[in-house]
Amino acid sequence: MKGWFEEEIISIRERAYIYLKNMILEGEYKAGDRLVERELAEKMNISRTPIREALFRLESQGFVKTVPRKGVLVSQISTEEVIEVFTILSSLEVLAAKLAAQKIQRLKREV
Repeated sequence: MKGWFEEEIISIRERAYIYLKNMILEGEYKAGDRLVERELAEKMNISRTPIREALFRLESQGFVKTVPRKGVLVSQISTEEVIEVFTILSSLEVLAAKLAAQKIQRLKREV
């Protein structure tokens, strides 16, 4: 069996969530911008269901909010919140690299 690529492993729903969250954090979608499921689905070339699920998840984390008769809007995110998110992400990347290195060392000893 050939190796798996990360894109093949994560679900479409997860990919939609990561994409939208990154677009918000990077300022591509700004506070107050309206996120329309149909447009996002067309842009990502996927169905609306994974988009809807990603938006629900983003709403539960405070990245977006649903406003009656307006739809889903990007929430105001402070600079401190962005720094906090990227600090956590960088810590997780360091931990992932450390765990991967430990696993590689363990596999090399077994061979």
